[in-house]
Amino acid sequence: ISHEKMERIKSCYNQVHPEMEKYIKDDAGPRTKYEDLDWRLEVVTGTRCLIKQTSPELKLSLRLIHGRSSSVHNMRTSLTHLNKIVRKLELAVQESESAAAKRLSKIF
Repeated sequence: ISHEKMERIKSCYNQVHPEMEKYIKDDAGPRTKYEDLDWRLEVVTGTRCLIKQTSPELKLSLRLIHGRSSSVHNMRTSLTHLNKIVRKLELAVQESESAAAKRLSKIF
């Protein structure tokens, strides 16, 4: 990244930093905490329409605590889609470890 672009990024960050910091401090109430994660792998081995075909699905149920209340978040996805999500997350982690990302983190 050129010096000029780096200076522009720094300038933009410095403009929004006070507002971001205020927002984070104002939102410092009770934090959401992880309580439980249940998962189940379901495999349909055949239906009237899908003879001798399998369709595996993963079901996740995440329970979170928000102060005194709790909530449950459910997700249902195919293994193919889950693999795509994992690949994208792996690419994001690799990108965060790149030389450019490390230089930016040192500046800020």
